[in-house]
Amino acid sequence: MSRNLLALLAPPVAVCRFGCAECMAAPVAVCWLAGIVALGAGALIAPLGGGEGVSWKIVAVGLVLWATGSLWSLLATRSSLDQPCPRPGSR
Repeated sequence: MSRNLLALLAPPVAVCRFGCAECMAAPVAVCWLAGIVALGAGALIAPLGGGEGVSWKIVAVGLVLWATGSLWSLLATRSSLDQPCPRPGSR
């Protein structure tokens, strides 16, 4: 799977595979997972709360968080090509 497609679909996996996993995988994963939770919540909050339809504001927040995680992943993997990740114990 290409680096760009993996960064769009699963940003933490792209960072672990192509980037500096020690310093970037956790923040990217938190942003991406928050986007997934917001998408699910936006789809379920209105129907479970007695409202009708989907809460589009929460879905939009989820999409923005997912896009932020993907962009962050792309930047992290591209910058790791220029400058390798520092390894523990090396100075």
